[in-house]
Amino acid sequence: MEKSPAVAYYARKIKTTNRLEIINELDEAPITRQDRYFMYDVLNGLTYKELAYKYNKTVSGVAQWKRRLFETMHRYDLRKV
Repeated sequence: MEKSPAVAYYARKIKTTNRLEIINELDEAPITRQDRYFMYDVLNGLTYKELAYKYNKTVSGVAQWKRRLFETMHRYDLRKV
């Protein structure tokens, strides 16, 4: 499955941006508390299997959740500019 431009953008941003800056951005973003904790775990490098176990979801459910959040965060970034 090919990454959408929004997902590729946010994945690249995570790799190239200061971690504290990303965390501050997440704290201000229009996402739920559970989404925020999920993103913290993604930033900490948890695998899909680890995330699935922690959040009681399937691996594909975790992948969909991550994709939705990356797209949400990309839209949030575009509105800030």
